[in-house]
Amino acid sequence: MNDSFLRPRGRLPSGLLLLDWKKNAAHLAPRFEAWTRRTETGKNTFDLALIVPPGETIDSTIELDWVLAGEKPAHGLVVVGERARIRLLVRVTGNGEALQTVIVGPNADLEIVHVHDALERETFSQDTHTYKDARLVNAHAYFGANVVRANLENALEEEGAVVRHVDLSLLDQNQLLIEKLLQAHKVPNGTSRSVQKSVLLDDARCEFDGMIKIFPNAQKSDALLEAHASLLSNRAQSRMIPGLEIEANDVKCTHSATSAQFSEDQFFYLHARGIPPREAKRMIVKSFLESTTLSLSEAAQAAIDARIEQTWARQEGQKP
Repeated sequence: MNDSFLRPRGRLPSGLLLLDWKKNAAHLAPRFEAWTRRTETGKNTFDLALIVPPGETIDSTIELDWVLAGEKPAHGLVVVGERARIRLLVRVTGNGEALQTVIVGPNADLEIVHVHDALERETFSQDTHTYKDARLVNAHAYFGANVVRANLENALEEEGAVVRHVDLSLLDQNQLLIEKLLQAHKVPNGTSRSVQKSVLLDDARCEFDGMIKIFPNAQKSDALLEAHASLLSNRAQSRMIPGLEIEANDVKCTHSATSAQFSEDQFFYLHARGIPPREAKRMIVKSFLESTTLSLSEAAQAAIDARIEQTWARQEGQKP
């Protein structure tokens, strides 16, 4: 049984549709046939769908709560129509498994930010599909749950697609994050940027396996993948594995990874200028993580900053 639900915080703008896909697929699917056929979305059964009609522009950030519950996965669909523009902030809570498909139509612009704050366990799978001259910012911030497994795939489906993927995590105690990321360049002239940053305290662990895949006809692709972990405990562990799979000969692809203990030089620099030790460490952590979020909407930045502060407050409460 699936008891999960997705609900907006406040009233949705009149132009948006949040509905039961099973009851409405028959008359909605033909409107998006060109995209659903290519992504095989029409073969899937979704629980809920958020539809942004073509040409719709929403200036404010739309905030949603996705509460996971039940034994069966929750399956959501987001469709942003041609030339539409919207920013979404999704808070993922509860316990369970979520599947999400995101379609960004031609010349559309979508920023979708997930703040993962499940209680004990979460499995999150996402596939995104970005079409001609469209722009997608896809961000995930991990804070809650003892164990989080994330399987994320961004597909650049048509020429001119631009995808920016951001992951950050602040984990403590014995939390574990296992993430797989695929940036799939299927066509020429696509651009992707992927950044993963983790701060690990106590006995926390992070395993990241990222891949840029350039298909044979995806000439002139421009892709970057980087992953960085900062360990604030001798017991914390990270494994960062970026990779490239290139089947075209005229592309620009770069990847990098670092995993290092907390920099004592930065700490002593701030401490020498009168900043208390704990505050100095907090400032360094926030600076390390927030460098990935500066281009996100103000609402998304505020939500992520609040969770960073909550985790840090918990850490301070554990100090003798």
